[in-house]
Amino acid sequence: MAIRVLDPGPAKGRVTSTPAGPALLPLEAGEQYRFAFAMESCVGCHSCEAACAEQNGLPPGTAWRRVGEIEGGEFPDTRRLHLSMSCNQCLEPACLIGCPTNAYIKLPNGVVAHQADECIGCQYCTWNCPYSVPVFQPDRRIVTKCDMCLPRLEEGLEPACVGACPTKAITVEAVNVAAWREDHAAGDAPLLPSSDLTLSTTRYAVPDGMPLGTFGGSEWALRPEHPHWPLVWLTLLTQAAVGASLTAGDRAGRMMAAVLAAVALSTSLLHLGRPLYAWKALR
Repeated sequence: MAIRVLDPGPAKGRVTSTPAGPALLPLEAGEQYRFAFAMESCVGCHSCEAACAEQNGLPPGTAWRRVGEIEGGEFPDTRRLHLSMSCNQCLEPACLIGCPTNAYIKLPNGVVAHQADECIGCQYCTWNCPYSVPVFQPDRRIVTKCDMCLPRLEEGLEPACVGACPTKAITVEAVNVAAWREDHAAGDAPLLPSSDLTLSTTRYAVPDGMPLGTFGGSEWALRPEHPHWPLVWLTLLTQAAVGASLTAGDRAGRMMAAVLAAVALSTSLLHLGRPLYAWKALR
């Protein structure tokens, strides 16, 4: 599998960058950019999270890159490692496939980009993505996600998280798409869903001797999921509408069923971050 990594420094015939970070090698035909993560090099400092938030102006509580702990083994043979993950820039992204407004596009350089103007904040992509990458950003009322710091990438510079990592655990590579489709075993890591689901492209360097029985350090800190009340009422009212329609014996009964259905559909719009733009899903 052909992999070309970041340019390590100035060289004859190469285009070097500003002090903001080393320059990326240009892509060749059939290649795209992707992240690579060396699990054993990560010290869990969360510098990548902070750099990502600062670069993209993210509010507190919204994270495009997350660092977690992985533990496993039995005493005295135990291991504790860290896993830093953001968007995997998948070859078959579930967020793109499941978006009702076509707010996602797959760019020629491999980045799965999100078009904010097309997003209605339905959050379906947050459920479709097996890696929970897209996040709902409350201040903008839309979903947002990592785009590998696309403006920097287009200038040939590395993403902010890569430049902020003190141990160089995160890098950017150019990967041959056809070869990765044939063999993407390196896209799997402990506790992550299988790379088969979306053909995620992030390459994880997992250390030898990693225990098979691993668990996340946050697995004991359970938090309730948002109830999504508009969808709860949509489910209840549509069921009531169907029941009323099937048992209606006159015009008044059918009218009641229609009213319940209309209320159900209207209530569902309250689930959207931008309900006034719901018409975009009908195109």
